[in-house]
Amino acid sequence: MVSLRMRKVLRDLWSNKSRTFLVVLSIAIGVFALSLTVRTQALLSENMLASYAAIGPAEITITSDPFDQELVKAIGRMRGVRAATGINQFQVRVRIGPEWRQLILTTVDDFTNMPINRLTPEGGDWPPPKRTLALERSYLDAIGGRIGATLTIEAPDGRQYKMPVSGLAHDLTAVSGRLGSDILFGYISLDTLEWLSQPRAFNQLQIAVDGDPFDAAAVRRVADQARSRIEDEDLTVVSTRIREPDKPELYNIIASILQTLAALGVWPRLRQLRRHIGAVNTPIVGLNVPEIWFLRVSTTPAVPMNPARAV
Repeated sequence: MVSLRMRKVLRDLWSNKSRTFLVVLSIAIGVFALSLTVRTQALLSENMLASYAAIGPAEITITSDPFDQELVKAIGRMRGVRAATGINQFQVRVRIGPEWRQLILTTVDDFTNMPINRLTPEGGDWPPPKRTLALERSYLDAIGGRIGATLTIEAPDGRQYKMPVSGLAHDLTAVSGRLGSDILFGYISLDTLEWLSQPRAFNQLQIAVDGDPFDAAAVRRVADQARSRIEDEDLTVVSTRIREPDKPELYNIIASILQTLAALGVWPRLRQLRRHIGAVNTPIVGLNVPEIWFLRVSTTPAVPMNPARAV
């Protein structure tokens, strides 16, 4: 026999069919969106981590005074070092429409032979020819959406240069422009670096360790040895950075965004479920329950009884 409470619940659902349908549909959509977010996070994490491992990520990055290729080779021969690469990074300004934005230009000795933090060409000329630049692919829309556009670059000394965008590259170590970054990333040759009145030298040393990259103590020892070797050349070390060996910087940003979306999807569903549980548990007293009549065999007329007393 169906209890009085269950009869009340079933009748409420049946008497508000449209509302019941919308509630069920809303919950179903919420559950689907939540599961889609979780699956997207898992798939994206797997693909991103696999792609990051394929570029040969550097565990150590040391920024210092300018140095040459000979120092890079010397550190590459040190014990505990699997590979070492010298790069030059410096910041300029680029004019986009009516405003100026920051642009970080990266130079390596040979774009076609990068043992560490390899770049993937995504279209156009590669490596970038002299007096041109390749742009990180996520910033193409920021400059108008086409390869071949000519950018106005302002160097640190205030001189301006016209540089066409000759190609695109995918750099997993750079912050993606799709996340709203105001700083663009570009890549130029050593010849272009000299054309921009910069010294033909490197100011960053990237190191991949030989052995277990998750051994923090061993990685730190290699970093300290490399730092000492640079300082032996009377060069000032500006910073030493040790990165997570299996995750790009972009990974933590995207994971945080997806986790926030998942939380935003769960919270409304929990509140909605709480409201409906409260509705089901509402006391029957005072609700629109038909009057219950008790008849007795006598000459006195039947008297309606309060439903609460009947319960």
